[in-house]
Amino acid sequence: MKKSIVCAVLFLAVTGSLLTAQEPKLKLQARTKLNLVTVYPDDESLNTGISLPGDDEFGVSWDMDTAGVYLTLKGSLPDGTVKIYDYYGWMKFGDLKLLAGEWSHRKVSTLDKDGSSFGGLWDLEYGALALNDEEEGYIEPVTESDNITPWKTEFAADYSFGTVMVSAATGSETGDAYNIAEQFGARVRAAISGKTAVTATAIMTGKDLVTMGLFAELSPIENLTAVVGYSGYHDLETSENSKNAVELRAAYKMDLISLVSHNNVTLGDDEMILYNMVNLVYSVSDLLRPCIMIANTNTSGDAALIEGNVLTARPGLTLSPRKGATIDAGLRFEYFTPEEGDSMTRITVPVVFRVKL
Repeated sequence: MKKSIVCAVLFLAVTGSLLTAQEPKLKLQARTKLNLVTVYPDDESLNTGISLPGDDEFGVSWDMDTAGVYLTLKGSLPDGTVKIYDYYGWMKFGDLKLLAGEWSHRKVSTLDKDGSSFGGLWDLEYGALALNDEEEGYIEPVTESDNITPWKTEFAADYSFGTVMVSAATGSETGDAYNIAEQFGARVRAAISGKTAVTATAIMTGKDLVTMGLFAELSPIENLTAVVGYSGYHDLETSENSKNAVELRAAYKMDLISLVSHNNVTLGDDEMILYNMVNLVYSVSDLLRPCIMIANTNTSGDAALIEGNVLTARPGLTLSPRKGATIDAGLRFEYFTPEEGDSMTRITVPVVFRVKL
């Protein structure tokens, strides 16, 4: 039944676009990434050469004023398969917008418009943090606090009246029948002025699992944009798993320089994760933009998976022959110092090729 609804909305979105006389807006994007070398100064036996993650993306969107579709494919290099990563269709009926498919339904700005395509910490979404040593900075959100569609297939509705938007969503990880009371998302967003907006979210990701978010987007002075907020992950059955986070992000742009800062303090049951990042971009020209990112993750507490510190530094360079086309190359240094055991240093050379038309 769920898949039938999704397919029906996608079909109606395409049909509605074809039947209108308006000119459609077609957008394309492709993203390929690789790592030229990985070096462990303390243990040369772990060194590796060039590697391709094999999760390249290609996306296309086709939009009209009242309907549209979006599709992203992800290729797997090892076996040559191509899978659907994101897909959805949308339609508007006046102030009501319906969406169905698989996508991330976010609204709060992550302040990353002037950055690179490296991903990782630069693209870190809002949410209480958890440790994951496979991610840059060793962190990731337990569950995103601004994404009201965290499942594999979803349906959502946005309704706007004045400067307020109310959103509701539901979805499933498996496509099987489920209890909607245990899998839904809700959001209220109010634009107080042209430069200020407040967003509140609540997401049920399972029985007794609640994710919450409250954010204020501000522009207190010219060229400065800030987001201050709260993210919470609550396990109502096992409270020891719950976490709360205070988040602050800021972006300042002046002439040729752009400065962005991410900050998150996550508190759990006898656990604290402190994350800070700053990224500086200098626009030499439209073609050339050197940048440097420095981030630090500190974990402490008896309940922490690992107690220690992770320092990440990545000077880089962005080449852009035209708007929407970039090659990002960097030299990433990671230094991990646990409270117990040996430290670890890793050096990598990430490269990202991206085109958006």
